[in-house]
Formats: sequence, structure tokens, C-alpha cells
Amino acid sequence: MNAPDPRHDWTDANQRLMVAELARIKARLVDESQESVKKTAAEIRAVLPAQSTIDRLVDCFDLSTFERDVLLLCAGVEMDAKFASLCATAQSNPQRTYATFNLALASLEEPHWSALSPIRPLRRWRLIEVIEETSLANARLRIDERVLHFLAGINYLDTRLEPLLQIRGVAETMADAQLETARAILDGLHEHNAPVPIIQMLGDDRDGQADIAASVAAELGMQLHILHAEAIPAGVHERN
Repeated sequence: MNAPDPRHDWTDANQRLMVAELARIKARLVDESQESVKKTAAEIRAVLPAQSTIDRLVDCFDLSTFERDVLLLCAGVEMDAKFASLCATAQSNPQRTYATFNLALASLEEPHWSALSPIRPLRRWRLIEVIEETSLANARLRIDERVLHFLAGINYLDTRLEPLLQIRGVAETMADAQLETARAILDGLHEHNAPVPIIQMLGDDRDGQADIAASVAAELGMQLHILHAEAIPAGVHERN
């Protein structure tokens, strides 16, 4: 008998949570009670073996309650065909089958105008895009494709970064000194129990340093990517 796959369990629970979250947003659009779907979402979160994708985005980018729901609203338009008609009805315009900031302000909880400013996470980190050259409040909002797939449980390196990065795998063998350094880094990270900081290793052994970094990343459930300074684009637009 094969052992249960925890990854499969998480994927299934994450998808069910997204369905519940989108149902809550739909209830907001039609001004219906959300108690039932909120209860369902809480029950799913209680059994998730790891953090859901939407909750991870909220933590990573420090999203407010309103910004979280704006992101879900934009995701719903892409994931659920019913969202298009609900958006049009809520905006009293059959042509507006998409999310706008005005719609979000009128329908979602704890609205604040600053959510769509360039210095707030939604636009600063390009989680959503403002599509049309009209007033900001009525412009079409669209979720970034990479973020949409992440919410659905599909995590991959942004294709815009692939040409710039090199993957560094874990070395088959490492010197004792390198193993000790990797263990010291991990012990320090676990001791502080805080988000992973930037760690700088000094010395002239670049390959050894890369091996240490790859080993630490693997222990943290991550993969090391290397960006060489000469590969950084010169143009401001390309760097952004």
C-alpha cells in the first residue's frame, strides 16, 4: 500500500479553500450573507497541512484585508465564469464584465483608496495590473498570470526571470568546514524563528559558498538560483 501523498492533500485542500474564498467574494458582490462560506473556509484552513497560497501571499506582501479581497476578486474573474456577469450587474453596465477599483470600493470589506497606489503591494509588486488608459477608479484590473497560477497551487519560476537565473543544485559531497558553516546558518535561522534574512558569506571560494547556500536552501524547502551581476539589465524598465 502506498503512503498518502501530503502534497496531494495540500493541493486538494488549497483548491477547496480557493473555491470557498471566491464564493465569499461572490456573496459580497450580490450583498448576500457570507457566514456559511466563511465557516467552510475556516474548517478547510484547520485541516490544511501547510499554509494556503492566498494566506502565504498575504503574509509575504503584508496585504490588508481589502487588498487581499481585491486580489481574490481579480482571480475570480479568471477562475470562475460567473464572476463576469456578477461584475457587470454590480456595475450596472453589461460591458464591464471585469473588476474595477470602483467595484472593489463599493463591494468589499474595509475599503481604502491607498490600496491601488503605486507604493502599496498590489501595484508595487505587480500582483495586479491596471489595463486601460481611463480613470484609475474605472480602469480594468487584471491579476498577474504568475500570481494567478500560484493561487491555484502551481508554483514556478517567473518566465521573465528564467533567462537571468542559473539553478544551483545541492552538491553530492561537501568539505567538513562547509557542512559546519551550513549547519551554523541553519541553527541561527531556527533559533531566531524569523523570516529568512539576507546572508552574506565572505571569502574567495565561490563554489564552496554556492554549495553552502544550496544546502541551506534545500533544508528550508527552497531552491538556490544564482544571478550574476553582469546579467542584471542596464535599462530601468527591464530591471523593474
